Amino acid sequence: MTGITLHSGGGAWALAARQHGVVARTQLVALGYSRHAIAQRVARGRLHRVWPGVFAVGRPELTVHGRWMAAVLSCGDDAVLSHRSAAALWAVVRGQAGEIAVSVPRRRRLKARRRSGSTGARRSGETTSPGTGASR
Repeated sequence: MTGITLHSGGGAWALAARQHGVVARTQLVALGYSRHAIAQRVARGRLHRVWPGVFAVGRPELTVHGRWMAAVLSCGDDAVLSHRSAAALWAVVRGQAGEIAVSVPRRRRLKARRRSGSTGARRSGETTSPGTGASR
């Protein structure tokens, strides 16, 4: 699909705004971006790789929520922020450990442990990051 840019207020920009500045490659493809169009935007500095298949839009710096969201997007549709990361998101604990904890359903058998000094996502609303809920 031509005419979609990441700086003109199109679907990709709106999506990134709702997801704390990050988008998944699969989401860009669903919006009509080709592999070549994505590669061009990476080369021009409009997309910045955060995790395999996940990009920061516009600039590489992300907030804690952006880093959490990127970690969750990298693990797939059913992934959620968990453990200490989810507790930090829900303000149950102060601060965030360097490692981001993401849980996926057992049936997916994903054997990946994502480590980063970054943080960011919760699944409890349209503009928030995917994460396990907190009981109070």
